[in-house]
Amino acid sequence: MLKPLLSDFFVIFAVSGVSGSVFHADVTAADQGEEKGTTIKNLAKAIGFDKKAVIILKQSAGTTETLYLVGQDMDLSAYSNITLKFEPGAVLHHGIHKLRLPRVEAGLHRIFSGSGAVTITDVKYPEWFGAKGNNKDDDTAALQAVMNTGGKIKLSDRTYRFSFLTLPAAGTTLEGNGWSSVLTTTAPVTGNTAPAVWIKANDITLKNFKLTWAIRPQALQAFNSINNNSTVSVGWSEIVGRATVIANTVIDHICVAGGKQHGIAVGRSRNVRVVNSTVQFPRATGIWAYYSNSIRIENNRVEETGDDGIYVAANGPDRYGPDAYSINPVISGNTIINAGAKGSG
Repeated sequence: MLKPLLSDFFVIFAVSGVSGSVFHADVTAADQGEEKGTTIKNLAKAIGFDKKAVIILKQSAGTTETLYLVGQDMDLSAYSNITLKFEPGAVLHHGIHKLRLPRVEAGLHRIFSGSGAVTITDVKYPEWFGAKGNNKDDDTAALQAVMNTGGKIKLSDRTYRFSFLTLPAAGTTLEGNGWSSVLTTTAPVTGNTAPAVWIKANDITLKNFKLTWAIRPQALQAFNSINNNSTVSVGWSEIVGRATVIANTVIDHICVAGGKQHGIAVGRSRNVRVVNSTVQFPRATGIWAYYSNSIRIENNRVEETGDDGIYVAANGPDRYGPDAYSINPVISGNTIINAGAKGSG
C-alpha cells in the first residue's frame, strides 16, 4: 500500500528486512545533487534528520550497470539517520565531484564511478570503487581511490593485484580478515622505485592481511637509499623526497612476503608500532628503522632475510633536522630465523 509523504513527490514502500521508511531515487534525474523531484539530495532534504530512512538505488532491467548521475558536489554527511542502499549494478557516477555520504549498504560490487573524493562515515570496501580481487585484473586505481578516502577500509578474502599504493589520509585503518586477504604488488623487481605501499600520513593502522610480490626478487638490490624499494614504507622515501615526520603508525598482524630491499622500512617517523607481524624473504633487512623516535618492534617473526633481521639505526641530528634521531626504541619478543647478517642491530 502506498502513502503520500510530505508531498506528492515522495512515497513510502514496505521492503522486507529494511528498517525505516524506504524511498527510491529517480534514475532518470539529470543530477542527483539537485533539490528537485526524487533525486537523492531532495529525498534526503524531505526526510530530514530525525526519522530512520533508506534511499534505494535500483538497477534498471536489461542493464549491466545503471548510472545515477551527480553533476555537483553532494554533501549528505549530516543525515546520519539515512542509509543509501545500492542494489547490484547501481552506480553513483560523480565524475570530478566530491561526495560526502552517510551510511552506505552494498554488496561487493562497484557503486562509485568518478575521480572526485568520496567520504563515507562507515566502513568501505575496494570493490565499491571497482576492485575485482581476482588475482588477475589490475586493481591499482580502485585501491588507490579507496585509500584516498581514508577512514575504515576493509579487505575481503580475495587477492588484489596492484603496482604501487600510498596512504595519504590521516586516520586511515586498512584491515583484512587475516592472511586470506592478500595484496600482491606487481612492482618491478629491478631498478630504483618507490615503496610498494607507502604510508604518508599520521594515525594510520595496517592490520590482518598479507602483502606479497607477484614476482619474488631473487637478488639483493644494492641501492643507496632509505625507504624506497621496500615493500612497506612508513614516512621518508628518497624516491619522492624527504617527507615530514609521520606519527602514530600501527602495523599489526601483517605478513610481508618478499621484497627487493627491506620488508618494512620506517624512516623519519615517531611513535610507530610494528607488532605481531611476519616478514619473510626480503632481499635486505626484515624490519628496518632510521631517523625514528619511540619505535616499538615487538612479537614479530622475521625469516630468511638477505641482511639483518631487525635493524634500528641510532643516528643523531644532522642535515635532516632535529627529528633525525632514532631514540627510545623497544625491541622485544621477536623471533628471527636465518638472517643473512645480524639477527638484530
